Amino acid sequence: MRLAPFVVPAIILTAVACGDDPSDRSAGDELDVIPASADLESFDDDRTVTCERREFRLGDLRSAQPLVALGRADLEHALTDLAPDVVTEIGVLDPADWILVSEDEQRVVLVRPAPEGTGHEITTLRPDVDGWTLGTWGGVGDCTLEVALPDGLGEVEWAFEGGPPSADATSFTVLATEVDCASGRELGDQLLGPQVVESDEEIRIAFAAIPVGGAVECPGNPPTAAAIELAAPVGDRSIVDGRILGASLADVLPDL
Repeated sequence: MRLAPFVVPAIILTAVACGDDPSDRSAGDELDVIPASADLESFDDDRTVTCERREFRLGDLRSAQPLVALGRADLEHALTDLAPDVVTEIGVLDPADWILVSEDEQRVVLVRPAPEGTGHEITTLRPDVDGWTLGTWGGVGDCTLEVALPDGLGEVEWAFEGGPPSADATSFTVLATEVDCASGRELGDQLLGPQVVESDEEIRIAFAAIPVGGAVECPGNPPTAAAIELAAPVGDRSIVDGRILGASLADVLPDL
């Protein structure tokens, strides 16, 4: 149910789920990840939101500013100095193109509209003894923001089995697929949900997974059929991913 990512053919980091499982969840736990409202204005600044699985603190997005408006000559020079090394890969690093989203002792996060006009590019600069060095680089599409899952839960995407249900349906089946690398396991009772929230306008559905933990391979994961039971027929209501919010990354970031 998510948009396909915009990918920059350059220094892309690929996260592979490995290490100890941090989740304290167990099979059969209730899932509670769908917010009471999809209105972004209803969330405080400490809420973590995601854009194609890249996490942002909502307050950082709200307070982000164009880099050139901040008088940060150190960061502007860093981008300019890095340009000769990466220009053939990711384009000229013009400071006027960038928005500073967040900064801490470990990294600075910068975002710019993609030169091709679709989505955004995200980079991090990390401090070193000589000033700054390029950390990570990647891209995202024109994504709608979502509420982040609690720590220790893995992402699950879902799709209708055989197409959307009819208006008079009170139940239907979706296919839930684990997103993270999981050595191609069957989800079984490690699938949490569905959580289903109904209103007069929408039917909101969400799942999550208890991660595998340990070293894993990435052959792709099989879908798991899950039954959705409704309190009333579908009618003319929209059926949506329950974690999706009513704003995109572009809606929150300032204009350059």
